[in-house]
Amino acid sequence: MEGRFPDNKSEIPRKCAAFVAEQIDIPVSAFLKFFDYSTDNKTVKNQRAQIRSYTGFRECTVADSDKMTKWLRNNILHQGSTEEQVRAATYQRFMELQIEPPERTRIDRLVKSAITSHDKLVLEKIMDNIPPASIPWLDELLINKEDEPPGHEALNMSDLREEPGKANVKNLIREMDKLDCLRQIRLPKNILAGLSPGMLSIYKQRVATEPLRELRRHPDRIKYPLLAIYCRLRTEDVTDNLIQMLFQITHGVDKHAENRVIKNYVADIRRVRGKPELLFRIAQAAVDNPDGTVRDVIFPVVGEQTLKDLIDEFKASGSYFTQQVLSKAASSHKHHYKRIFPEVLRVLDFQSKAPALKPLMKALKILTTKDQLDDKDLSKLPIEGVIDKEDKELVFKVDDDGKKSVDEIKYRILFLRNLHKHTKTKEAWVPGAKKFRNPDEDLPADFEKKRAQYYSDLEIQLIRRT
Repeated sequence: MEGRFPDNKSEIPRKCAAFVAEQIDIPVSAFLKFFDYSTDNKTVKNQRAQIRSYTGFRECTVADSDKMTKWLRNNILHQGSTEEQVRAATYQRFMELQIEPPERTRIDRLVKSAITSHDKLVLEKIMDNIPPASIPWLDELLINKEDEPPGHEALNMSDLREEPGKANVKNLIREMDKLDCLRQIRLPKNILAGLSPGMLSIYKQRVATEPLRELRRHPDRIKYPLLAIYCRLRTEDVTDNLIQMLFQITHGVDKHAENRVIKNYVADIRRVRGKPELLFRIAQAAVDNPDGTVRDVIFPVVGEQTLKDLIDEFKASGSYFTQQVLSKAASSHKHHYKRIFPEVLRVLDFQSKAPALKPLMKALKILTTKDQLDDKDLSKLPIEGVIDKEDKELVFKVDDDGKKSVDEIKYRILFLRNLHKHTKTKEAWVPGAKKFRNPDEDLPADFEKKRAQYYSDLEIQLIRRT
């Protein structure tokens, strides 16, 4: 049951037509061929009236249409529904109210009217909250590159629409430029408060695909709110891109360093079998001849080459291997990423409320103070809670005088590894991000109020505590 009469014969379900045809003992094809479903037909009108009376339905009035428009604005359109979804919801609502919906053309007009009036209310609300100082920055986004004055290097909408590309320093800087451009607009953080992500996504997609000339033609009351929506959501995208690229580069440096170290060892390494037996033979020979030399006592029972193979195997699999990988990574970091990583960390402003991450946040503050730390800064860097237990010895260096101090480059690398780990678990987050946002923001603002509805949407049973 759909709660409405079919608009034409093609909408009549085949089973229904077959059932009626069987009652009057004619083929279903003949029934459909000669069946007159014109609403001008008096018999059809009378039959419809009888069906309404039997089912408890009534015809739609102008007042019903007005109420439906309001209901769509308050209950459907704020979710970000497409036009087809709004149309389906309209038919469903009419059926629930036992009102026969108007003809298709009137339904289409009703749906379009509801969408238009809803858009108008939403965009007006956003327009009222755009600071006057932000308007020139929004206008600048719509300037054509060929119309820019000489020396003008500001980004425009075409630049903001670009995908981030491969994770490298060039693209990292490009994303930072985008984020700087978006932040210069200085839109209020709560300008989109109360608006559903689905609805905002539709507006964003509209701006992302509309030609610049079309965006420029819109009246201000439409143009500026649309740009504001796009810029706020694009800020989240670019922030996420920066975070992902930072950690992709960090992981790539580590992986490249590891491959280089493995390549150096793989040609020479030979796995030594029976190590427990070899250890026994060495120990037995040493105990039996405590005053003998290694060449006279050990080499005859094990062999010099076997001992060399043991040394190579340890270097390729133990802490020595880890140290070599870190040293190679530090070399790449020093020559390519030393200046850009602190700048990216300053721009992103990682945060955390976890007590266990206080040392990590303290280290972040020190590391972003300046690109090159002095001895005083290095002495303040926390080790516990930042550097993993197995890596603690790797982060120190000893000078010619035997003085032990933190190796800044290695510390930065190990710090980034840990920051990445805690960001993936959402213990650390970045303000203004979407994927890497504060986990407290994951729930909708009206979650407590509409908990039952959200559970229903997710097809999860809501168990109420007594």
